Amino acid sequence: MSYVATPIAPFITTVQILQMAVGSLVTFSSAAAHAAGGEQACFVDAANYKLGLAMYGSYLVLFIGLFGKKYFGRKLVGADGLIVRNR
Repeated sequence: MSYVATPIAPFITTVQILQMAVGSLVTFSSAAAHAAGGEQACFVDAANYKLGLAMYGSYLVLFIGLFGKKYFGRKLVGADGLIVRNR
C-alpha cells in the first residue's frame, strides 16, 4: 500500500502544516479578542485557547520538523551504493 501513499505523502504533510497554521491563527485571534474585550467580546474560555495554542503550536513545530527532515534531509550514500537518508 505504500506505493499509493508515497507520491502524495509530501502533499499530506503540507496540508497538515497548513491545518495547524490556520488552527493556530484562529485560536490566537480568539485569544486576542478575549484579551481585548473580555468575555463580552469572545465567549471562549481562557483554558480552551491556552491549551489550543499549546496543541496547535506544538503540532505545527513537529510537522515542520518532520517535513524538513523527511523531504529536505541530507542524503547519504551507503556502502552498497544505495541512498540512505540521514535520520
